[in-house]
Amino acid sequence: MERLDCHGQFPHRLPGDRIDVRERLVISTQVRAGAATSAPLVRANEILLYLLFASAFVLGGSSGDASLRIFLICVAASASLSVALAAGAWGAVRKLPILLRIALFLIPLVPLLQLIPLPPGLWDALPGREVPKAVFALVGVEGQSHPLSLTPAATWLALLMLLPPYAAFFAASLLDDRGRQRCVGLFLALVVLSVLVGVIQVGSAGGALNFYNSAHRGNLIGFFANRNHEGVVLAITAVFSIAFVNARAPSRQSAIAWSAVLTITLLAAVIGTISRAALGLTLLGLFASISLYLVGGQGKRRLWLLATSAVVLAAMIYFFSFSTVVANALARFNDVAENGRSEIWHNSWPLVGQYFPWGSGLGSFVSVYAAREPLDQVSIYYVNSPHDEYLGLLIETGIPGILVLALFAAALVVRGIGLVRDPASGGTYAIPAGLSIGLIALHSIVDYPLRTPTGIVLFAILLVLFYSGPSGRKRVRVRANDVGAEG
Repeated sequence: MERLDCHGQFPHRLPGDRIDVRERLVISTQVRAGAATSAPLVRANEILLYLLFASAFVLGGSSGDASLRIFLICVAASASLSVALAAGAWGAVRKLPILLRIALFLIPLVPLLQLIPLPPGLWDALPGREVPKAVFALVGVEGQSHPLSLTPAATWLALLMLLPPYAAFFAASLLDDRGRQRCVGLFLALVVLSVLVGVIQVGSAGGALNFYNSAHRGNLIGFFANRNHEGVVLAITAVFSIAFVNARAPSRQSAIAWSAVLTITLLAAVIGTISRAALGLTLLGLFASISLYLVGGQGKRRLWLLATSAVVLAAMIYFFSFSTVVANALARFNDVAENGRSEIWHNSWPLVGQYFPWGSGLGSFVSVYAAREPLDQVSIYYVNSPHDEYLGLLIETGIPGILVLALFAAALVVRGIGLVRDPASGGTYAIPAGLSIGLIALHSIVDYPLRTPTGIVLFAILLVLFYSGPSGRKRVRVRANDVGAEG
């Protein structure tokens, strides 16, 4: 309980004076009036957050250039951020650990600094500017100021695409425990819808409900252009579905039964994506969730139950392997270079040294890779990512970006250690969110899950859930011993 400081309300009172009944009524009326004023904003904030989340999930499944889809997502983000700030989100964010707040401040600062025009002499001295400098000289515009980024338009777009996740983060920071429950429920519902779309895609052999001209048509990709992105969302769903059932099931037996059904369903969906990374991450997420929420006991009993869970998951994979779809998915594990990742990595690493230590500019990878791609590997398709988010970040942002990433990772590790030491210090979905962030970090080694609006908005909400505290209402009252009659 908090003691209200009414000295500002009644200046004739000295600190420590008792509050009479009339003054108590005035204070109570003002508290209720303030709550009534903010309640519509809080409700509007939650509605706009869900609208942003749904629009990003349905429309933001590609990491392509600016489009009508991106515009609509940014409109939803602008509305959500405006209402969230009006509802008091800034105050909620200020309560977060200082390390996280510094990292969140520095993230948009990196592309902003890359867009500042530099003096000609300073720009000429930057590594990797020999070819652009020769081109500028050829067209007669040498000796002019240029930003650090070699592709300013792409960097501006990358900066703009930080608006949706920041809006989602601020809006979600105002959710109470029930609001977080509803947000997780919305996420699971959107995933179910995406899987249903994917089933139609697979059934029609890529002839129906394909929202992008993707090379992955015919696989279960849902609202995404890339099967790996659909797959990592399903892996996160595996973690949250078991946590969601465990939080709402009326009994342990019911939680186990529903978890079994969800496990089978999710494995079937993940296998339909034909994604190796997704299959491995889903199994990892399922095993972690089962061990956390469904396996009780200690010592040998717990080890036996964990071993049994692992065997059951392996048996499910074996059962599904009678399907030709699954056989194709598992066969891809034997072909590491199936999609040219090894060649892309081999060609991308020299770019690190070429633009070290300041990078080539956020969003510039496509251009800088094309400039040095071997001619015998050039085709009608272009390489849009190094398929390693950490490598891509090092190329595009250099040392500054890696330092910000290290600071952000340190903030996450500190929070994770705190949850391990005291699980009760986190909200209902703090641990599942931490596991999901870990899955995204692992997936980023071989892909780029945060380069889509869907992925980055989902990550922002996961971040809020990860830092959420235990539920409980905070009641504000006037202490009984402060109430007395005058005289």
